[in-house]
Amino acid sequence: MGKNLTETLRGLKLLIFDVDGVFTDGSVYVNDRGEEMLKFSRIDGKGIGLVGKAGMQVAVISQENSKATRSRMEKLQIPEIHLGIEDKAKIYSELKQKYGLEDSEVAFCGDDVQDLELLKLVGFAACPHNAQDLVKAECDFVSQRSGAENFVREICNMILEIKS
Repeated sequence: MGKNLTETLRGLKLLIFDVDGVFTDGSVYVNDRGEEMLKFSRIDGKGIGLVGKAGMQVAVISQENSKATRSRMEKLQIPEIHLGIEDKAKIYSELKQKYGLEDSEVAFCGDDVQDLELLKLVGFAACPHNAQDLVKAECDFVSQRSGAENFVREICNMILEIKS
């Protein structure tokens, strides 16, 4: 890791994720009862627990509001779960104010056009391999991993490595 990236990661205090395409592969599975199911990685989940124990604040902000997502995020004990959000920048601003943070102290991981505004604001912007090209162009880090394929854990590990 370069010196600038190391310093950026060291200064982070809040880690925000989009959900669909980041925690998941972006697919929606529907059973014969019409219920939606999503694929999440347990390895990603463990990463969330580890950064939380290390003192990082963790949040999710997603336009989607599914029962599966809420259930998974609650199981991971993510303290800031914001689902069904059209204006992600508003929630971002509220979180910064709540925790007394500057943009440089926040990381955001997103994958699609609705994430562009936040990716441009934060101190560290990252996306999975399966992100849209417009998103990749705005990110400080583009992973070789896709959503639901341990991308979240990779980001958590990067931060933990620097902060330990």
